[in-house]
Amino acid sequence: MLQFDWFHSITEKWGQVTSDMVVREISDVVRKWKRDSDVFGRVGEDRFAIIFVGVKAVSAQAIVNTLRDEIDEACNERMSGLLKFTISSSILDAQSGTLLGTLMRKALIPLGRAGKLGANISFVNGVYEQHLGLGAANDATFMAHG
Repeated sequence: MLQFDWFHSITEKWGQVTSDMVVREISDVVRKWKRDSDVFGRVGEDRFAIIFVGVKAVSAQAIVNTLRDEIDEACNERMSGLLKFTISSSILDAQSGTLLGTLMRKALIPLGRAGKLGANISFVNGVYEQHLGLGAANDATFMAHG
């Protein structure tokens, strides 16, 4: 589950047309990366779900980190550098027989805490991780149990 940090402020500051453009940019980037077997869709104003079929959560996190950087770059290019776009995520390993609704509810739980922890963060199977971004001055990933 991907949640776009401060998405409401984009609409408030730049209007609905700009926020719609941002959603299209995000969708274009994800479609470029997803495989035919993966499932991608918008599940709320500021949330998208991606099901990476046959991919463990840790590997999915690497894909999400790449998506984060590419989405930020694409949105910054469109917005002439006026927007540092960040994404928080909740990634789970699906157990055989788990219903999609159950999986999505479980993925949403940590995202409810995400705003209190900051932006550009991830939960991988319940473990908190903050993504600092590729090419950042301190290019690293901080992990702590949350």
